[in-house]
Amino acid sequence: MPPYRYVFNHFPKTAGSSFMALCRQNLAESEISPPLVENQIREARVERFQRYRLIRGHFGIVSQMRVAPDRYSMTLLRDPIRRTASLYSYWRTLSDQNAAVAKARESSFAEFVRYYAESPVVVCNPYTHHFAALRINILGTLADGDTLLATARHNLAAFDFVGICEELEASARLLCRELDWRMPAEAPRENVSGSERTVEQIDRETMDLLVECNRLDLELYEYGRTLFHQRCDQAGRAAQRPDRSALGRTEPGRFVLFPLKPVTERTAAVHQVSAGWQGGAASQTLEIAIKFRTRERIDDLVTGVTIHSADGEWVYSTNTAVERRVVENAPDRDCYALFTLDCGLAPGSYVVTVGLTQLRRLGIHYDRVEGAATFEVPSDHQSSADRTVSLRRFESGVGPAFLPRAFATCV
Repeated sequence: MPPYRYVFNHFPKTAGSSFMALCRQNLAESEISPPLVENQIREARVERFQRYRLIRGHFGIVSQMRVAPDRYSMTLLRDPIRRTASLYSYWRTLSDQNAAVAKARESSFAEFVRYYAESPVVVCNPYTHHFAALRINILGTLADGDTLLATARHNLAAFDFVGICEELEASARLLCRELDWRMPAEAPRENVSGSERTVEQIDRETMDLLVECNRLDLELYEYGRTLFHQRCDQAGRAAQRPDRSALGRTEPGRFVLFPLKPVTERTAAVHQVSAGWQGGAASQTLEIAIKFRTRERIDDLVTGVTIHSADGEWVYSTNTAVERRVVENAPDRDCYALFTLDCGLAPGSYVVTVGLTQLRRLGIHYDRVEGAATFEVPSDHQSSADRTVSLRRFESGVGPAFLPRAFATCV
């Protein structure tokens, strides 16, 4: 019998929308989860997703291991250089006002690549960092390349299905054959960003930088193509599902975590966090205050907060890059960030996670503290049916200028 329950780990700009069109031709809409992102799936109850035959979205390997450990796993790859160009083109079409998207809109492609050259989620080997199953944790610097690539190769081979964007029709036929799905007359093509012209116009210096920044990804992509072509060849020679052992592939689902080394000295570290109501428990205005220190001045420092309910349901997240706010900081001095939020949450307990990163190095956390603070929404609060939270004000500074109340130590 073919597999019945699936998980699609959708790496952005790899033809995932076209892939989902194929899924919708073989599954009812009610059997497919909404598109999930890491914040929504990381802490949530596993039972929440079990009613879906297909769980899909932009989430990490670690979260996939937690919510879908036994499902038939699928992912897609695309030429790394073309994927970066597609991401740039896509970000330029967005109306969002956050700083990351604004950087794409205001920059040439060459400027965009140089700005994000150290970001492991934008330009610097994003495939390898993703498939190496780095937990959302603290690296401080880019990880060791050889270990990173070896872990990523292992995990890519552990997927039941690896499709190739540039060979989308062949990928669709292979998947349909394996799952006993109906293959449409023509493979769907959706959400095409028009990036091909951008790739052809890349200047030599920028192309050299892209190749240098994607050395590991280019190797991993070729490895993925090898796995795909081996699978196609064997499928063409046999009517049954391909024998993975004949392909030298990892046992499905046997993902491993990248071996993180302990961080002994952080460039920036969270010291204290508090969450409470401005003006008392009857207020609808929530304040989240963060105290941190840096060892050096960090330009474009980003401070973020995420709120989950006590049972792990994602409620809200924001960061200063999204809000286009400046985080003041100075070396070896107490620095503060205060988020003031208009809150319409249902009564209950909530947990706050905070983090420090840098805009140009998105994907590298200087520090991240899960469960940094908790707060209660009293039963007499006016709650909102959709549990809305919105940023009202943000302040930052050096020195104890606006601490609303005593902090609870978190690290």
